[in-house]
Amino acid sequence: GRPAAFAQLRSLRCLWLEGNFFAHFPRALLRLPELRSLQLGDNRLARLPASLPGLGSLRGLWLYGNRFTEFPPALLLMGQLRVLDLDRNRIAAFPDLSALTNLCLLSYDHNPVQQPPAVADATRLVGEGAQEFMEERQQRLQSLQNREGEEEEEEE
Repeated sequence: GRPAAFAQLRSLRCLWLEGNFFAHFPRALLRLPELRSLQLGDNRLARLPASLPGLGSLRGLWLYGNRFTEFPPALLLMGQLRVLDLDRNRIAAFPDLSALTNLCLLSYDHNPVQQPPAVADATRLVGEGAQEFMEERQQRLQSLQNREGEEEEEEE
């Protein structure tokens, strides 16, 4: 079938498969070691394969508009991810994502979450409650820096 043809494209770096009615993750994609950017938005995915972390070059993953009801556990093992878009799914709760320290952007808008996901300090959030969360985080970091500065002055 078509996905098998991807197996020959071993140096493929960017792949857009938006709006293809995929109900299952195309396993042939797991054999694309150079893949850095994968766009699977507006499909019908509800889960990801446990072997997804094997795509060690992947930096951006767009999964908006799918059918996830929970955060895909495989993503917790993908510390190299920089962009993760899970907008417009049905995820009611996110696990602690603060170990994903390379994550620059997590978009979770239009999910039925009660509060923003816990993320590393450098991660920008987009979604319900994100603005308030990031403002509070910024104030917290600022007061920590101020306190450290005061302690250094006292030591001098």
